[in-house]
Amino acid sequence: MLIRFLGMSKMVKSLVRIKINQRYSMMLLKECCELFMSFPEKEKRYIFGDPIAVAIKNGLVEIVDEILKSYPNVFFCDDSNGDSPLKLSIAYRQGKVFKILRQHQEERLGYDIGNWLDNDSRTTLLHLVAQKPTPNYIDSSSNTVIHMQRELQWFQAVEDMVRPFYKTPKNKGKTPWDVFEEEHRELEQNEKNWIISIATSSSVVASLIATVAFAGAITVPGGNNSQGLPNFNGGIIFTVFMYSDSLAFAAALTTVLTFITIFTSQFTPKDFMNALPRRVLIGLTSLAISVMLLMIAFGSSMFLVVGSNRLSLVPIFLIGILPILLYISLQHRSLVSMIKSTYQTFHDIDQ
Repeated sequence: MLIRFLGMSKMVKSLVRIKINQRYSMMLLKECCELFMSFPEKEKRYIFGDPIAVAIKNGLVEIVDEILKSYPNVFFCDDSNGDSPLKLSIAYRQGKVFKILRQHQEERLGYDIGNWLDNDSRTTLLHLVAQKPTPNYIDSSSNTVIHMQRELQWFQAVEDMVRPFYKTPKNKGKTPWDVFEEEHRELEQNEKNWIISIATSSSVVASLIATVAFAGAITVPGGNNSQGLPNFNGGIIFTVFMYSDSLAFAAALTTVLTFITIFTSQFTPKDFMNALPRRVLIGLTSLAISVMLLMIAFGSSMFLVVGSNRLSLVPIFLIGILPILLYISLQHRSLVSMIKSTYQTFHDIDQ
């Protein structure tokens, strides 16, 4: 208890220290911003350009907000690489930063960034979001199982805030959707291969479960009497076996049929939005259910066979639970992430 208390005490102290450092850092930033505001306009654009770029790349919302409050025109300042804050927030998929940029432009300057258009290149906001994000974003966003789905959600969210006139301009002869398909072709192929591999391996396992469940239904534990009826017919344990075995067979067939629809899918980019993630979710969920029901059927059949010596079954049941716990521990994060990204409303850049 003492060691645990000391550990928590150190954790609390470190958190307090971090909050204090953060507070002083924000105070220092505010003082620096006030100081730099007395500089000429050309120097301010140079001074604020790179710091806000670094803050955007790392998702430091408080710093971006403070710089925008001090110098609203920083929205139009490029960093040393020639990238604007708007372009960086989209390239690094920083949804909270994008919200702040949009909010500041509407409140301070009365400008809706949804109507942003580069007259020289005919590049719109949709063209920017259609481009592939930075590799660091794809590698680090482990909370998203199907990255193509997240990319489509970003594109659709921006498309909803853009007026119809700004959806049609062509940049180098390409509409925003043309750019999206071209930029995400490699990512689309990689995730197509991943989904097919998941469907293939899961279908094999489900087929084995269906075979075992079907065999268990034909050769019931305890055998049949002279009339062809099961000897344990009518008992509670036998009823549990019958229902769990039948449901395991049905769940396994559901898994196989669901993944067959994936094999026959055309794998268009828009299929990654809802259709494919839902099929993968249904297939994996029904596979998990079939495994659990098969283990219940196995346990009930062991009860029927052993009879009075049921204490000897405790170690067998404990070992039988391990596959279920292992599957849940390995898959629950991915399943929860897919459920959230598929069925929850996309709020990354909504007002």
